[in-house]
Amino acid sequence: MNRKAVVAGATGLVGKELVRLLLNDPDYTDITLIVRRSTGIVHGKLHEKVIDFEQLENTNVNLKGTDVFCTLGTTIKKAGTKEAFRLVDYHYPLTIGKMAKAQGAKQFLIVTSMGANPLSRTFYIRVKGELEESLRELCLPALHIFRPSLLLGNREE
Repeated sequence: MNRKAVVAGATGLVGKELVRLLLNDPDYTDITLIVRRSTGIVHGKLHEKVIDFEQLENTNVNLKGTDVFCTLGTTIKKAGTKEAFRLVDYHYPLTIGKMAKAQGAKQFLIVTSMGANPLSRTFYIRVKGELEESLRELCLPALHIFRPSLLLGNREE
């Protein structure tokens, strides 16, 4: 079918598995990864764009007609502060959503969290809910939100 995918967050637990699945899917012929460090994966249909996420808005990546997957996420412990967590889990995904909308992506698919709620007293859950709400307001052609519970697997850290 010659589908194209763009993946933001390809070095994390969910992102790595997603990339593996996309590389093995014959419908996807072109896969671009937006990463802050190389995955080290070499494959004929894979392209990496190593970027500074602080300059995300200025990143030259073509999203027209693509399926944009966002698996970006961190923990407050790993981020160090609530502000740093919000940058990774709200600002970056929303920016990618805005880019997808502006450039004419086919669909935007994102992993948030079970219980995401913008009115939650729990900071983590509230940020995830605020992100979902902000993405809905973009009126993307197709928005798919996945809310897993605890993510289990072998992590680098």
